[in-house]
Amino acid sequence: MPTAAERRGDFSQTEFEIRPGVSGGILPIYDPWTGQPFPGNVIPLERLDPVALKALGFLPLPNRQPDNPITQAGNWQQNSVDVETHDYHIIRLDHDFTKHTTIFGRYMLIEPDGTLLGASPDFGLADPDAIDILNRRQNLAINFQHIFSPKLIAAVTVGGTRLSIHRQGAAAGQDIPGQIGLRGVEPDAFP
Repeated sequence: MPTAAERRGDFSQTEFEIRPGVSGGILPIYDPWTGQPFPGNVIPLERLDPVALKALGFLPLPNRQPDNPITQAGNWQQNSVDVETHDYHIIRLDHDFTKHTTIFGRYMLIEPDGTLLGASPDFGLADPDAIDILNRRQNLAINFQHIFSPKLIAAVTVGGTRLSIHRQGAAAGQDIPGQIGLRGVEPDAFP
């Protein structure tokens, strides 16, 4: 995650690696208008893109010592807690026409499970791993059986399954691009 200083345009402490564990020094940030490094490696606040600043508001601040003290990589960690609830409805009917002829039918419905998976509390809607899942599953089975003799049995089973899958990013329908001022992007294109 960008550090608090980097979010303000201050890259005076931002280093780069030339090989694992070896710093190449301060990573110079160049002014795209002049091609020269920004003085003190700090981008003036008035030059920071307002859309980028609003987008940064969706990212959490670092919350741990980085795995790599040079690049600051791995400076944020949080486990998501995924709670899934599924309601299963099962109906089965059995009928014996005679002691030799039977039929059964079964219908199962697994209710839509509106589950938000992978969203870390600090990240929320901006978590790229967060997905909103709305699934509906149905299954039907019918079995007919007749015993002609102890050596001859006929059984016919017919069944079908219907699965409706609807998956979308957690921020779908929120028009986050519009809220932060990003134009020319689909409203559900965030994160």
